[in-house]
Amino acid sequence: MGIVNLELLIVVNSYPNPSQALGEATCVVGICKERGFVRLYPVPFRKLEDAKQFSKYQVMRLQAQEPRTDKRPNTFRPILDSIELVGDPIPTGKDRNWAARKEWVMPWCSESMCEIQRRQKKDGTSMGLFKPAEVLDVTQAEQAEDWDPAALAKLEQTDFFMTKENTLLEKLPYKWRYAYRCSDPDCTGHEQQIIDWEAGAFYRNVIRRSGATDPDAVREGMRRRFLETLCGTDRDTHFFTGNMAAHQGSFLILGVFWPPVDLQGRLF
Repeated sequence: MGIVNLELLIVVNSYPNPSQALGEATCVVGICKERGFVRLYPVPFRKLEDAKQFSKYQVMRLQAQEPRTDKRPNTFRPILDSIELVGDPIPTGKDRNWAARKEWVMPWCSESMCEIQRRQKKDGTSMGLFKPAEVLDVTQAEQAEDWDPAALAKLEQTDFFMTKENTLLEKLPYKWRYAYRCSDPDCTGHEQQIIDWEAGAFYRNVIRRSGATDPDAVREGMRRRFLETLCGTDRDTHFFTGNMAAHQGSFLILGVFWPPVDLQGRLF
């Protein structure tokens, strides 16, 4: 397997999952100006040394290899020692209009989620960005609060190549999904799980710390953030999406791109 050199803007960092090789790992998606969307997996984000812990909308340079088993286009296994962060994360801008971020992101926008699904069947497309026509709801489903024995064994294993100590990864007690319609004229609706790291972080740092334990209170807190704020009428909301390696026809919501509505653009 050859080694490739990549420079990309990080746009997605998923909530970690147990990993046989690394204990825990996240899926990271960035945008390369030459390649478009690029998937990096596995990335043991919490175990990376501080100098290599990247932020969203930060440019990263690194070397990577094509994985042995995952043949999805533009999917690479990162060489962790090669990670180099370039400057600070791109800010929202002087007028908070996200102009510099848009220069990286918007050229790779697709017409709809349905179009991305059609392309997956045609050429294996596995990542994309699109603007939903109508976001209907954020739904919530409970799941087991404790890791099963196999997952726990992965999380507790010792990795001699990673020297940074981390607390045991918390298992989220809920799964959240976006219910929406895309702009395809034949769309019958979509409901896709949100796996963005920010969903887990918001639950832990805001909702749980507020003392909310009732499932209805948790759901309303998540809806306020991920429906009313990120998908508010004042936002030009787009969804980052990607499919699953084992079920490539199934797509997830990887993250939300939510710049403010361009009122000047609307006027003209």
